[in-house]
Amino acid sequence: MAQGLGKLKIDSDLLNSDWIKTLSWDFPGVETVEQLEMAVTMPAFLTLPAATAMPDALRREVEAKYGPQQFHLSGQHDQSAHGRKGSGKFSSPKDFVENATRLDVQALYSPPGYKFILHSDGFQKKGNTLSIDGDIWTEEQLNLNKGGNIPVGHLQREFTASGAVYHELFTVRDDLQGEGFAAKMNKQAEEQYREMGFKEVFVGADIDIGRYAWARQGYDFDDRTADVKEWRAQNLAARYHNMVTARIERDWPKNQRLEGLIERDRLVGKMFPEGKTFHAWEVAAMDDGEQYVYRDRRNESHSGHLGKSLLINGSDWEGVKSLDPNSTSYKIGEAYYEQRLK
Repeated sequence: MAQGLGKLKIDSDLLNSDWIKTLSWDFPGVETVEQLEMAVTMPAFLTLPAATAMPDALRREVEAKYGPQQFHLSGQHDQSAHGRKGSGKFSSPKDFVENATRLDVQALYSPPGYKFILHSDGFQKKGNTLSIDGDIWTEEQLNLNKGGNIPVGHLQREFTASGAVYHELFTVRDDLQGEGFAAKMNKQAEEQYREMGFKEVFVGADIDIGRYAWARQGYDFDDRTADVKEWRAQNLAARYHNMVTARIERDWPKNQRLEGLIERDRLVGKMFPEGKTFHAWEVAAMDDGEQYVYRDRRNESHSGHLGKSLLINGSDWEGVKSLDPNSTSYKIGEAYYEQRLK
């Protein structure tokens, strides 16, 4: 244990909250700011006057980094107050992977009103990659103890020095679904990725609504060969064929079924011309004027237009988005964010 370090306690009056009044931590062996940041796994405020056992060298380092009055752990610091730079401080993906700190990463996913907080083991550098894992909280949850103690979201990301970002997991609390939270988070992150020189973002569209939402944000099927593109188009056409068949059998009188099946074949040929392949955002926008049932991850039924039902009821897909502002995928995403967040 560092000489004289002992126990640091929260100044509970700072938060005016019963939620964390009794919390305190032991920090054996903590001698630097980075070690101190790594030691705390829960949102918490510490004030320097309360940290009376802090070694002088550590106190001076903390004061230089966070100011003399108070410092926030796990990303809850005021970036402007402490003069921290944003993504522009990194000259390249390699620079970010090698030199980013926990606080830099947390700032990346903290749009106004929210704070991203890494798990204690959620910041791992290995070779040419940086992997992160953490939760997203509202400022009200952290500062005023309002909104409960369940985070509003959870995300995992991996960055490579070669310029790729992998969105490995992103979940949003059920009561915030459809409120634009994910769009706000993704828009800010993509802008900062681009500033740092990252070229592409990869996702696994594998959680019901995500199969549709990622497509609307400009992510495309990561189909690298013509054969795979053709297979996907045929698979989509076959599923549409089955969806229309089921609707005809359900809604058309028996004496008109033959007529209905002829109409089905016409619709399939119109929506999925032979030999044509499709981008994910094109599928998401498909609409034949009918409503189709789809099921969410809780197996609850909903109805939506053709493209939404095709993607949500379909299989998982791997997606990729270019961060080149002149690319179609980037423009599709920007148009979506503008409409969604206005």
